[in-house]
Amino acid sequence: MDYSAFDEKKLWTNLARLVVYFALILITPWLAEFTSPWFVQISYNQLTDFFVMVMLTLFWLMEIGLVMLAEFFLKKYAIKRSMLPQELKEKKEITVLPLKNVLMISGIVLGCLLVVGLQIGIEVKPFFDMGKNVEKGSYGYITNIGPIIMAVVKCMWILMILKAGLAVGEGVFGIVKDKSLQTMLIWALGTAFMMAFALYDIFVWNNEYALTYLLFYLLFPLIYYLTGGSKGKFYLIILFIYIF
Repeated sequence: MDYSAFDEKKLWTNLARLVVYFALILITPWLAEFTSPWFVQISYNQLTDFFVMVMLTLFWLMEIGLVMLAEFFLKKYAIKRSMLPQELKEKKEITVLPLKNVLMISGIVLGCLLVVGLQIGIEVKPFFDMGKNVEKGSYGYITNIGPIIMAVVKCMWILMILKAGLAVGEGVFGIVKDKSLQTMLIWALGTAFMMAFALYDIFVWNNEYALTYLLFYLLFPLIYYLTGGSKGKFYLIILFIYIF
């Protein structure tokens, strides 16, 4: 074991991130419920749930924006203190994924779509979701849009939690000399944090396809690995899976 490779700063910094992320994820839905009286008079209370989900999405988006802004300025301050201003001017290179990775990602996405399609009777999931509660007429259709809107921000949380979880793993398991074992332990810990969010998503939002979504959350770290850690590519892929 190379104990000099133990990165205490990375460990505690990213654990703090995870605590903040999970606190916001857990508390904000409760706060969003306080806005429900605002919408009771709209359409005879038929769209209250929809508007609460919209408010929750907006609150989460604002919180993510504030978190990212705070992290940017903290990083900028840390770089200035370390007297390495050139790090602020890092150039982002557009990388092309290897064909093998593209094929594997395509296979995973198609597999996910097939599993969901078989469970809902060979239908396209967004149309299936929109068809729920149709007895409520147009109100039912509008209400069913809420979870689709929330998926946009849930996938942002997935990305942020996975990144922070992997960073915690790097801080803890950097001491392991065997690179294969080190990589396995880092990704196992990142996946564990991912599954914590999966359990929240399933039980709090009463997902009727719990086992299917647990499988998807297990695949998300693999997709992130196959994208080479590209935040944009990963986000768009899991959003596509989540919605469709």
